[in-house]
Amino acid sequence: MIISLQISENGVNNMVTESKKRILIIEDDVDECQKFAKHIKTREDIELVGITNSSEEGISYLKNYQIDAVILDIELQYGEGSGIEFIENLNNEKLKHRPMIVIVSSNIGENTYSFLHSNKVDHIFYKGQKGYSQEKVVNLIMSLLPYSKNNNPKIIKIANEVINIEDEYEIKVSSKINKMLDDFRNFRKFSSKKVYFRGYSLFNM
Repeated sequence: MIISLQISENGVNNMVTESKKRILIIEDDVDECQKFAKHIKTREDIELVGITNSSEEGISYLKNYQIDAVILDIELQYGEGSGIEFIENLNNEKLKHRPMIVIVSSNIGENTYSFLHSNKVDHIFYKGQKGYSQEKVVNLIMSLLPYSKNNNPKIIKIANEVINIEDEYEIKVSSKINKMLDDFRNFRKFSSKKVYFRGYSLFNM
């Protein structure tokens, strides 16, 4: 059974007040959805466009709304389709704007992981990992969105190298890039063991 909740009334052709980032949730766990919605509701910089447990419905949202990020459950055991099906259909769509794709999952096998890596999903969260929370998923999305627009993995790689140098030699770089480095420190802190950004290997923790 498809469950879909449209929250935003701002279609792709409508004006949106303020520069809020639009997030779509594709998830079949009702409790998980409620927790995401509760946190997003407390933020003024995010607009929750909708929640659905259907991969096909998720594609429909992307056609009708300019989505900045998708929080995607890979299994959708109690929904329609799967996260893999959603990604495959997304690849076949000629969208002007490809949203950030953040996977949330209880378990991912090696074959699925390789598929996600080759299809350049932006990040993978394991629901059972230590420190996991819906708030941290959203915070990561908001930290990475400015860099995902550039779609430049060299920026990510350089930022990580600078952080490593700072930590090892206890030196500080120009304050102009401190904000970016802080974002990536948070990214590293809450990342899964194997981390990729747009399909590029960043580091192992």
